[in-house]
Amino acid sequence: MLNEKIELEHNLNKSVLKSIKAQMNPHFFYNALNTIQAYIFTNDKTKANSYLAKFSKLTRVILEQSEKKPFL
Repeated sequence: MLNEKIELEHNLNKSVLKSIKAQMNPHFFYNALNTIQAYIFTNDKTKANSYLAKFSKLTRVILEQSEKKPFL
């Protein structure tokens, strides 16, 4: 009984981590980088820098959260 509960919690934790990592799908990365590239090509350095900083912060947060063990 206890082993089953531990196994279920472990599987739930793995599912939660998988869902967090799924937020960073390749299509999302492509679109974000494409937008930054467009700002660079149009010489809009302020928007390119701002978007890149936000994208970098989001990426870091998602990766950090995917490493944490969820509290259930």
